[in-house]
Amino acid sequence: MKQSKGDLAVTAPAASLTPVLPEPSEGLRAAAADARERSGNRRRRLPVKTRMDGTTLMIEPTVRDDDGEVVGHLLKDAVGTDSLPWLDFLTDQLGRVPAGQTGPAEVMGAALAFLNGVAPADEVEAALGAQMFAVHSAAMDVIRRASVQKDLDAIRVLYGEANKLSRTFTAQVEALAKLRSGGKQQVEVRYVYVDARNSQNVIGNVHGAGGGGRDGNAPQPHAITHAAGVPVWGADPQGFPVPLPASEGAEAMPDARGHEPRRATRPG
Repeated sequence: MKQSKGDLAVTAPAASLTPVLPEPSEGLRAAAADARERSGNRRRRLPVKTRMDGTTLMIEPTVRDDDGEVVGHLLKDAVGTDSLPWLDFLTDQLGRVPAGQTGPAEVMGAALAFLNGVAPADEVEAALGAQMFAVHSAAMDVIRRASVQKDLDAIRVLYGEANKLSRTFTAQVEALAKLRSGGKQQVEVRYVYVDARNSQNVIGNVHGAGGGGRDGNAPQPHAITHAAGVPVWGADPQGFPVPLPASEGAEAMPDARGHEPRRATRPG
């Protein structure tokens, strides 16, 4: 609204169009506190930034590190090595990952963050982590291209490729877990029996190594055994236990025919 004061036009300040946001609820504040705690338990992010200098992809420290004793060691640790040639080799490969609509510098920054999260123990785990990042990037780019397609046949083809890439990524995650566990998987089965009194009793535990070693023929648990000294509750409403072992004092089974077996006789 304008008010005239002689030749001077005064414009009243317009009301702010920015909506007033409500304060975070107690639940959101608690969730944020949990998120801060989890963030503190994660690996510290790499103190680097990535940018393009013409056609050259640059990885630069964000802290002063004249002798490379800080950023250099952190970068080598992120790619699972103490070798500078391996660091150069792997980052060069990551710089060639298709960027889609994202710039190469952003892709390299994301790749380094991904590898740092994988925390590879050696060069093999780092190579697998780099492949995982490349496959994930390719899958998301295929999905992006499918989302702008109009032709149904093209959409089916693209989503089929995305599905294959996603399965490859899942297989890579499983391969990394198997590599770190030495090819062994510990299995624990707890059998809980609810008796007539609605009380739960742990009958026994089974521990076995699943997956086996290289030959895959490690012993597998096929039966649940009773824990020593734990009684099995019977069908009695009072829940009186059946003594263990149940085979004590068992009588021999009578012959199924009910009489002595006949001897074969030879015709005279």
